[in-house]
Amino acid sequence: MLLPSSCFLSSCEDMLEVDSKSVLFVDDNKMNADSLYSMFGILSQLQNLADSYVILGELRGDLLKPATGVNKYLDEIYYFGDYSDDNPYTTNQADYYAVINNCNYVIENVDTTNQNGGVEDMYKVLAAAKGIKAWTYMQLVLNFGEVYYFDKPVLSIGEANKEKKAIGKEELFPILIEELLPFKKIEPIYPGSFGGFCRTELLTFSIPFLLGDLYLWTDNYLAAANEYRDLMYGNNYIVSANFRSTREAVGTGSTMEFSGVLSTRWSNIFDGKSSAEMITLLAVSNEFEYNTSIDSMFLSANTATYELTQTLLPTNLAIEKFDSAFYFHAYYTNGSLTTHGDLRKYGTFYSYNSTITDELTENHFVYKYYSMNYNNGATQANVIVPYRIGLLYLHYAEAINRLGKPNLAMAVLKNGLKKTTLANRTIIPANEIEDPLPNYMDFKDSRFDNNIGIRARGLGHLESDTTFYIINPQPTSMDSVLFVENLIQEELALETAYEGNRFQDLVRLAIRRNDNSYLANIVASKFEDQGTKVAIRQKLMDRSNWYVK
Repeated sequence: MLLPSSCFLSSCEDMLEVDSKSVLFVDDNKMNADSLYSMFGILSQLQNLADSYVILGELRGDLLKPATGVNKYLDEIYYFGDYSDDNPYTTNQADYYAVINNCNYVIENVDTTNQNGGVEDMYKVLAAAKGIKAWTYMQLVLNFGEVYYFDKPVLSIGEANKEKKAIGKEELFPILIEELLPFKKIEPIYPGSFGGFCRTELLTFSIPFLLGDLYLWTDNYLAAANEYRDLMYGNNYIVSANFRSTREAVGTGSTMEFSGVLSTRWSNIFDGKSSAEMITLLAVSNEFEYNTSIDSMFLSANTATYELTQTLLPTNLAIEKFDSAFYFHAYYTNGSLTTHGDLRKYGTFYSYNSTITDELTENHFVYKYYSMNYNNGATQANVIVPYRIGLLYLHYAEAINRLGKPNLAMAVLKNGLKKTTLANRTIIPANEIEDPLPNYMDFKDSRFDNNIGIRARGLGHLESDTTFYIINPQPTSMDSVLFVENLIQEELALETAYEGNRFQDLVRLAIRRNDNSYLANIVASKFEDQGTKVAIRQKLMDRSNWYVK
C-alpha cells in the first residue's frame, strides 16, 4: 500500500478544472465552503474512479473478459497477474485519496449556520460529501485490501507524509457507519446542471443504501434489512413491471408456440439519464472533457452501423448463463414449447451483426455499456450505475435470507414483496412471519402493490411456476439459506452484470461462508483452457490475491 503524498492533494478550485495538472494545497484556495458549487469539484474528480470501479469489479469476476492480446493492463487484471507500475487501473490510489481529501475539506469547512444558502442546503452538502467519502473508501479497501483513514483534510506535504497505520475493512466499516448515521434522513442536494443530467440528486450517494451495504459487509443483517426496507418505503422504490421483458405466446394446448415477438423493456433501465430505476449514478460527463473507456461499442451517427472499438467482452460463461435460464410462461401447456433464455440478455450483451440472435458468436459485446454511454449521443454524458432498485432488492434479499427467512428472500426473486405475498402461506410459511410484523418485513402498504419478482424481469411469469423456481426440501434450515443464497448470487449476475459489483459480491459471500473455494471455483470457471482454470483457482484459494497489491 502506498503512503498518501502530495500527489493526491488538490484545491477545491483545482478540482473544477478536470484537465489541470497543477498541484495546490487546500489552504491556498479561497473557495467559499458554503457554496453548493463546491460539489462540482468533487463530482469532477469522482469521474477519475469510474473506469477502475467497473474494470476491477467486473474483470476479476466470471462474466467479463478482455479481447485477446489487445490491452496488457486488462490482461493483468483478468489473470490476477503481476501488475505493471503504470497500470492505470491498479496504481491510481491517489485518485481515491484526492476525492476523500476534498470531501474532508468540505466536511471540515461547510458552514451549517450560514443563512445565505439556507441551513438545510448546507446540511445537504455535508451529507453528500460524507456519502461520497464513504463510497470512495469502500471501493478503495475492497480493491486494495487496506487504506489509510483520514478524518481531516490534509493541508500540507508534512501532514501527508506523517506515518499512519493501514487498516482493513474490519476497522474501516464501523468508522464509516458512525460517520453516516447522523445523515441518513437528510434529503439529497440538487447541485444544478452537470453534463446534461436532469436529475442531479442522483449524482450523490444514497446514505441509507451505503449504510445497508456496510451493515451487510459486517454481518449485521437486521440493521441492513431495516436500512434497505426504509429506503424502499421512503422513496417508493419498487421492482416495476415497466422494466419487464417478455416473450409472446400464441395458440393453445398442443398448438401453443412462441410467436417470436419480444418485448425487451428491461433494457430501458439504461436508456437516458433519468430512469426511474436509478438511485445513484456515477456520472462521467463529456461536458468536463472526460470520456469513459469501458464502452465496448460505438454507434456511428453517420452510417448507423456498429463498429467494434473497445476491448471488454462477455465471457462465454456469461452468455451461456443467460441462454440456459428457463423462461416460464403463465399459460404454458405444451411440453415441446421452447422456453429457455433470460430476456435480460437483450440489453446486457448483443450481437452487432443482427437484430436479435440466440447464437453464441464472437460478435457479442457489452450492450449495457453502449446503452449507458451513447443512447443520447457521444457528446452527452456517460453513465455508470453503482446503485439502482434491482441491486437494492437483491441486497435486501441477501440480508433477510441470512436472518433465517429463505422463503421471504425467495419471494423477492419470484413473487414480489407486497401485502398479498406476505399473506400467502404457500409462499411464506408461518414460521417466517413474526407477530407483530417487524419493520424490515413490512410491505403491506399500497405503495408496494405493484412489486414484481426480480426474476420476472427476464424469466417470464414465474410467480405461477410450481416446478422450476422453488426451494426444494433441504436437510437443515441452513441448507435452505445456502440454497437461496446461491440463487441470489445467480440473480445478481443476471440482473447487475457489468455494473461494477460482481467480484465484490463474490468476495462477500466467500468471506461470509469462510470458504475461499466458493469464489475461486466461480471465477476459474470462466476460463476454457484447463491449465489456466486450475492455475487461477489455485491462486484465488489464497485470499491475499483477492486484492490488488
